[in-house]
Amino acid sequence: MTEEKKLKIGLITGEFPPMQGGIGDFTLHLAQEMANQGHDIHILTHRKAKQPIKREPSKSVGEAFQRLGNVWEPQSLEFATIHPRFRRWNWSEMSTIADVAIRENLDLLNLQYQPAAFNMRNPAVNFLPLRVNSIIKLVTTFHDLRTPFLFPKAGGLRKRVVYKLAQRSHGVILTNPANQHELNQMGYGTKSQTLIPIGNNTPATLVNHVEIEANRNELGIDPSVKLLGFFGFLNKSKGCEHLIEMLEQLDDQYHLLIVGGTAGASDTINNELYIEEIKEMIAAKGLGHRVHWTGYLQPNRVSAWIKTTDMLVLPYQDGVSTRRGSLMTAMAHGMPIISTEAELINPLLKDAENMLLAPVGDTGGLVEKVKQLADDSDLAQRLGERAKSTADSFSWPNIAKQTLDFYASVLAE
Repeated sequence: MTEEKKLKIGLITGEFPPMQGGIGDFTLHLAQEMANQGHDIHILTHRKAKQPIKREPSKSVGEAFQRLGNVWEPQSLEFATIHPRFRRWNWSEMSTIADVAIRENLDLLNLQYQPAAFNMRNPAVNFLPLRVNSIIKLVTTFHDLRTPFLFPKAGGLRKRVVYKLAQRSHGVILTNPANQHELNQMGYGTKSQTLIPIGNNTPATLVNHVEIEANRNELGIDPSVKLLGFFGFLNKSKGCEHLIEMLEQLDDQYHLLIVGGTAGASDTINNELYIEEIKEMIAAKGLGHRVHWTGYLQPNRVSAWIKTTDMLVLPYQDGVSTRRGSLMTAMAHGMPIISTEAELINPLLKDAENMLLAPVGDTGGLVEKVKQLADDSDLAQRLGERAKSTADSFSWPNIAKQTLDFYASVLAE
């Protein structure tokens, strides 16, 4: 990306802090770094992301009504302007996106696509190109290829509206090779596409042995106990039921710590139901005394709890992937990691090199890998060091530069 032109970039995201969610955290870090590299960033997001403002009490009824009228006006952050104007992400709000692009004279829009963050029961965002393409260039970043609801028995049409979003966008960014392969195999790949893995949303901080000992004391576990860790928001794609089945097959010298483990801000109802299912499963198997929860943590507390564990076990149902922020965080912390095999091999994530991998859904395989790491401290240390080295290549300055270079290529077409 040359430094000749300062771009005005609109990032469209269904969630943004203080809302909890990986896409919101991703957008935050991307926006901060692109601003650091000299660009003007506008964030178009949900009303719940409105930043708290301390106001003096209104002195008159007129002043109160004036404030009410300005409630969804843009807000200035240190690094960007935020437009918290969206609620349902329906058809009329697609026109609102176009209005913001025109009013702010934006050069390019970048949709951060994850349907769970955009009201999965309404496919309007999948048709955004039809509303804005005559006004502005649109790049879509696919964090996954999940489908919106549409209507009962929609079948293959649900996938098609996702593929069409890719085809109609001026440029496409994929976060992992599997999604890129799927688009191209189905014939919806575009000439303007690139692969950019996501980064670590939770910076690793130094943690000393005193903090680790204090955390283990808080959990009430003996130093000899092997503490297995899981990190991230909970949903069905994370395969947490296999964690509980795995723990059941291990003896009492193994405990599980779920770091975070909340539902997040997107698809909340389904995720909360899933969490209840996991808790019921834990109780039914009599494992309550061996499963510990931190609840949602502020970023400055995450490192201490991750480092309190001996290894992280992340049994993703769709296999290990560079689209997973929780995996990037685990790697950036230099942790020995056990995860699951993906259908399409990612050259950055290698079994026995920077992590151990078991087949998806293979509880016995997870047990075997856990015991392997527990019995071989040298292997655990080596995998952790290599994981961190790999994660260092996903730095936010690099991610932002690759993204800006891609924007430039799309704008030049």
